[in-house]
Amino acid sequence: MRSLFLPFTMAALLAAMPAAADTAASTNQAAALLRARSAIQDGLFRMAAAELTPCLDNSAASSSEAREALLLLCRALFEDMRGADIVRYTDPAQPWIARAGPSHEISFWRAGGLFLEGRDEEACSALKEIEDVFPAGSEYAGRVLRLSARCAARCGRPADSIAAMQRFDNEHPGSPDSLRNLLELASLLRKTGRTDDAIAALRRLAAMPEAADAVTEGRFLLGQILSESGQMAEAETALLPLSGGGPTVTTQLQARACILLAQVRSAAGRPDEAIESARSAFALAVAPEVKRRAGLVLGKLLVERGEVEEGVPLVKAFIASGATNEEAQVTHLQLAEELLKQGRYDRAAQEFQNFEEAFPASARSGFSLRGKGWAMYRLGRFSEAAASFAGAAERMKDKQDQLLCRFRTGDALFANASYRQAFAAYESVLADADAGDLAPGAAFQAAECMMREGEKAAALAAFTNMVARWPTNALAADALLRIAEAHRQERRWGDAARAYETAAASVTDTNRLAEAMHGLGIVHYQLFDFASALRNFNAVIARTPTSKAAEQAEYMAGLCNYWLGHDEKALAAWDAFLQKRPASEWAPDVHFWRSKLRFNNDSFAAAQSNFLAFAESYPAHQMADDALLWAARAAARRREFLRATELLGRLLRDFPGSDRLAEARFTQAETLMELARYPEAILALDEIIQKYPDSELVPASWGRKGDCHFTLGAEDPRRYSESMDSYAAAANHPASPPDLALQAECKIGRCMEKLGRPDDALKQYYMKVVVPFMAQREKGVWQNEAAKVWFTRAAFNAADLLEQRGEWKKASRILERVVEAGVPSAAQARERIEKITAEHAGAFR
Repeated sequence: MRSLFLPFTMAALLAAMPAAADTAASTNQAAALLRARSAIQDGLFRMAAAELTPCLDNSAASSSEAREALLLLCRALFEDMRGADIVRYTDPAQPWIARAGPSHEISFWRAGGLFLEGRDEEACSALKEIEDVFPAGSEYAGRVLRLSARCAARCGRPADSIAAMQRFDNEHPGSPDSLRNLLELASLLRKTGRTDDAIAALRRLAAMPEAADAVTEGRFLLGQILSESGQMAEAETALLPLSGGGPTVTTQLQARACILLAQVRSAAGRPDEAIESARSAFALAVAPEVKRRAGLVLGKLLVERGEVEEGVPLVKAFIASGATNEEAQVTHLQLAEELLKQGRYDRAAQEFQNFEEAFPASARSGFSLRGKGWAMYRLGRFSEAAASFAGAAERMKDKQDQLLCRFRTGDALFANASYRQAFAAYESVLADADAGDLAPGAAFQAAECMMREGEKAAALAAFTNMVARWPTNALAADALLRIAEAHRQERRWGDAARAYETAAASVTDTNRLAEAMHGLGIVHYQLFDFASALRNFNAVIARTPTSKAAEQAEYMAGLCNYWLGHDEKALAAWDAFLQKRPASEWAPDVHFWRSKLRFNNDSFAAAQSNFLAFAESYPAHQMADDALLWAARAAARRREFLRATELLGRLLRDFPGSDRLAEARFTQAETLMELARYPEAILALDEIIQKYPDSELVPASWGRKGDCHFTLGAEDPRRYSESMDSYAAAANHPASPPDLALQAECKIGRCMEKLGRPDDALKQYYMKVVVPFMAQREKGVWQNEAAKVWFTRAAFNAADLLEQRGEWKKASRILERVVEAGVPSAAQARERIEKITAEHAGAFR
């Protein structure tokens, strides 16, 4: 039977214990507070909060104990960024608030919690109420100012924030937060355009003797602002101690200081020291973003110094990963423009093209097309140049940029002998009210187009009008000469002869005489009277054989023969030119123009011979190694792979310092693969990887090495493992383009299949190719056609494996990914899905 006396007995015992319980609770409260204070001092904020939370429910605690527990808890939570908990614990409705009693300190911490929660306006209001309630020496007086400054900044009131920080700076000079406050004040002054005030604050901070993080960061910011304002000497002084490291200088800050120091030294015209600083930054950097930034600065400096093989991959690595879309565009354009400036027109044209493909909707595409136009123009590819300039004119926002690009469109069309189209381009400039200084040139060139088209009367009128409108312009003299030549064009032979005779009589030097005679030949050439032009050029050659005009006349004589349909004569003339004038400035143009013409027209035998002739005639020329490389390519196109290999070997032997060695080795490797000499190809590819680690061909070399091992795997399955290692190196290389990485990952899956590991292969196809491709697509990342091909292949291979296992529904789902991606093979994927669904309908119920 249950006892009725037990409850009454327990109640009596409990009633007799209050004094002892209160004493124990008080002792426990004091111990908990002591432990919490120690934990806060040691930065163990979560541990402190765990100790303090139970103290809030201690009803036996005194008002001061309750208040201290709550304040300590708020401090721990604030340091641990737990704003929501602070707001909850400081809610006036909480029972411990009543026990703690009214407290401005609690109001402060509540404001802090609101701040952490992003409730900035509420936090500002709460701080306003206690702005001046704490004594000047109180730690809370400083805390209120510091938090007020941060709240005001986030509320979009920088002036109030600056005022609070300046007040803190004046009233709490010895506070532990004084250095950090001064740094934040300087940063906000800079953001609000008060650069001089920011510099003054940072100079104060940099002069502090303390070895503190804020002082170190302040010196870096000072160097940054000074460099931006052109005060390079003082900027270098501020940055130099940081670049050497120190107890308060983190490795990351040291790397960033070296980056900025490199830029300062470059701006001061000391490129060698700048590169040294950039190399230090690149070696020190650990954080990916700092590493990329250091690589960018180093790459730019190297490219500017002409060391493009080392510099370009660094710049392109930055563009490929880690940069914002905006910065990637700017950097890519700067790279292409620098290559153009250095006369590396092939590479510049390729980089401008890469920009167009990477950023098809860019607002800067006008500048990219303009740069590509210049590169193509310098390469003699005038039709392509005209198309690029015309596209640039359409996309330029500035009116003067538009007009200049339209003018350059005319120049390129003119050089391409497309005179009617060129005339239209020049006329569009001339007709524009904003043509300005471009107008005389446009008028002159438009008239010249008419002349080249044989519209002699119109050309004569246009030249006459040009002289009348701009008589003092430098082109007026040329226009007068064109007027004289127009007599010749109008078949007024006597007038033309007298005009040229007068011109010739008015000059005393041989070169001017040759120029006048040469001009007559050019007029005939412009009129497509190539036979007459040829006679004039021959006359120049005969009468002034040592003149500068004679050199060009010989070159132009070859062109005249070409336009007359005498290709062999033209080539013979150029051969004679090269033999006679091996040092002429026209020689490389003649030889390469002819050789590339042959190559582009599939006359690979002639192209090969011409390139070799160039290499033999100009063995010390900067393009001699290029000539051998082109000769090898021509041989390869003729499927003379042994000959191609021999020529590449000659290039490697005769030009050990060439910047084309990696490219030559790569071409040699591909040639050896065509000959099925895979072990030798592997050796060539290994040389690229080991000797030219910064070459942009390294990722592709790893991929081709994987292909060699894969082919050899048919006889030795162990090769598949080596193939996988090579593909993995290609996929994971930082300079590997996305499509190459996908290709390598897909081929790893094929190796797994060959090794009888279908489950691993399925996982490889799906996780390493399909998923990354779809993830990038969802982010809006542009993917080229090659990437789409390898994504499709991986998806189809994965579907094949699933079908082999009878997992029809999963196979169908993989194929749906292809359809969703909208790649060229989407229709094929849809057909396969329909077939699977029809043949295995039961699997989908």
